[in-house]
Amino acid sequence: MIKPPLVGLNDHPRAARSIRLWKSWAALAGFAVAGWASWSQNLPLGDLSLRAVGGGVLGYMIGYAAAVTIWRHLLQTQARAAVLRAQELRRRELARQSGGE
Repeated sequence: MIKPPLVGLNDHPRAARSIRLWKSWAALAGFAVAGWASWSQNLPLGDLSLRAVGGGVLGYMIGYAAAVTIWRHLLQTQARAAVLRAQELRRRELARQSGGE
């Protein structure tokens, strides 16, 4: 099956907003988990802060990669469904025209 051209993730309003949300929540989660883990080990504030920021950066990157991967698959599926709908409508139109003559 031919892959139809897709709308870019930046151009898709729901995808762009969703990716931004995933990145922010993943960054906050990474920051919180790394900060809590460091705090539970009684690390000094400087080390705790550095690890929490590192966890936030890591969470941001993981959230971005996950969101982009999911949205790419969703948009490919939507594009395939649109192509199949268009093909079916075209087939019905041709059948209607050939049957009506």
